[in-house]
Amino acid sequence: MKLRKSLQTRRKFAIDQKSRKGHAKAAALKVMPPASGTAAAMNAERVRAMSLTKEERTRTVAEQQDQLADNINSILQLVHANQRDPTKAELLADVLNADSDRQRFFADLPRTIINYNKLLRIQCVQGKKDAFLETLKCIQIEGFQPDQYTYSHLFVGCGVVKDLPLLEGFHRELLLDSARLKPNVKTFGSLVSAYISIGGALALDKAFWVVERDMKDRKIMPNHVIGTSLVHGCMKNRQALRGLDTFDLLYRSGFIDPDPVTYSAIINCCSKLYEAERAVRYFDEMTLRGLIPTQTTFHSIIFCLARRYDKHIEAFKYFEMMKASGYMPTLESYNAVMHACAVAGNTYMAIKIFESMKKMNDPSVLPNELTFQNLFQSLAVGQRGKDVHTRHAFVIQTDVFFREMIAKDIPPTVNTMNKYLQSFTTARRVKSALMIFDSFFAKYGLTPNIETYRHLCEMFAGARRFNLLMKCWDDLKTMKDLQERDTLTVMHGCLKTKNVRKAVDILRESKEECGVAVRNENIKTLIYYCRNSAPALLPEIAEICPPPVVTAWFKPGRTVYDKFHGRKPKTSIPQTGL
Repeated sequence: MKLRKSLQTRRKFAIDQKSRKGHAKAAALKVMPPASGTAAAMNAERVRAMSLTKEERTRTVAEQQDQLADNINSILQLVHANQRDPTKAELLADVLNADSDRQRFFADLPRTIINYNKLLRIQCVQGKKDAFLETLKCIQIEGFQPDQYTYSHLFVGCGVVKDLPLLEGFHRELLLDSARLKPNVKTFGSLVSAYISIGGALALDKAFWVVERDMKDRKIMPNHVIGTSLVHGCMKNRQALRGLDTFDLLYRSGFIDPDPVTYSAIINCCSKLYEAERAVRYFDEMTLRGLIPTQTTFHSIIFCLARRYDKHIEAFKYFEMMKASGYMPTLESYNAVMHACAVAGNTYMAIKIFESMKKMNDPSVLPNELTFQNLFQSLAVGQRGKDVHTRHAFVIQTDVFFREMIAKDIPPTVNTMNKYLQSFTTARRVKSALMIFDSFFAKYGLTPNIETYRHLCEMFAGARRFNLLMKCWDDLKTMKDLQERDTLTVMHGCLKTKNVRKAVDILRESKEECGVAVRNENIKTLIYYCRNSAPALLPEIAEICPPPVVTAWFKPGRTVYDKFHGRKPKTSIPQTGL
């Protein structure tokens, strides 16, 4: 018993002596003469470091590394979602404006792996490929071993410079040394975000491979940054349906909780698929979760509704809801609402919004080229079903707005010229449209694209100008993005001028030369014309089109049209091949 008490007394005395020495050393450091500038900061850092225990030092290092990783994830989320968050924007601006020179960076700092990671972070976010590769080489020369945070910064740098082979190399190094590095969800989040930043179908598949194989093998669950990046990548690569499936898998299954940035990305995917009802459900679900919609979320839902003719009125509802939530409408907001007017042909509202934008005297919301494109489209679509005088007035108004755009020093692009031309082609102003096509495109140095020839073909077909239609078809069939509707437009123009033989030739040229096959359900009009005026062409149509579907439509000697109207056929259809 006495021996135990004596041991306890000695241990207590030793601890008191140690603490007194520590306090004396700290007091001696505190009374050091004050230094100025960087030296004072270094002295304060030394005092703080000496007063920490070993466990506290380890915990401090881990907290600094985690803070660096959180900053990187915040920056990636800001870049991907285009979110205007002031805090994240200031963080990104500080990193982009930081000094990335290695000699000046280590002038007053010790060369440790933590400080090297800080330098790598600056160089990678700034996209200085040669600089961060040289820094990585210096880390290895000085005997430091790259950790998981080093690779996180390198992944970000590869995503900024869009170097897929370099990113794949760092990815392989991470997996080969994963036992020592012990990558976590933030490391894999940087890797997935880098693949998404590079873009392309191959990089997107690699990103999904990271989640489905690498993270699953290590039993690491994805976070909301990874989920948002995958959905955003699917939207960029026009795989909106895959993005919706990813959302349902990650969020509906309860793995992670979505945030407003995720909902903005998934609503954009719905916009690509024209699923306005689904987008509204996601928006309502977000509000039920207690999440506050951001301005980007409102822009996404407004544009999604604006793309649907039957939902364009609801776009104005969400526009007013955005203003009621305290967000000032931006140029993007006004253009989204103008697009709703353009799709629906609501010329009155389009002009009213355009005039209100000019009266604001705010340089940030002045009409740009996209605003004029929507204005021209609304004037073109609004002509449908109108009389000749109304169409003429719309054409004059279009010309006035085009001159105003040129006066504002806004150079037109091919898309703008196509919207401007569409107003004249819808009104069937053949001479004016040909003048625009021959003079204006050359004047502004623009090359007509497939959309230009589509508008001209629709005008020539409606005006029954067969010779001009055939010239336009010769140019149109050389385009790469030829679609079925283009072939049908030219075929109907031929049928209006009773050139049935030429319509069948165009059907064959479209399939053999352009590789665009017209579906059988879209050639009923052609078969009807052949049935009544050129029955000898029916076997040729049967060779071009798959015969089983045609056989289901027409019984020998009788057409669907004749059967519906109770008429007897004028001639019999050959049963062979049909």
